[in-house]
Amino acid sequence: MNKDLQRGIAKAREEKTAHARKLEEMRAEGTTTGDGDLARNIAAEKKLKSKQAVRAALKDK
Repeated sequence: MNKDLQRGIAKAREEKTAHARKLEEMRAEGTTTGDGDLARNIAAEKKLKSKQAVRAALKDK
């Protein structure tokens, strides 16, 4: 039981450090801010909606 617990803790730490490393790389590239990914996700959604609107407009012609 103790070894399973230690493995679980080690796995959780690895996942946290991997996620933190990924966020740090994204911040370095300027693709996200320190506020998190919310702003980037909202911008991506707006861009997708505008592309869909353009496609719909062209489809109607």
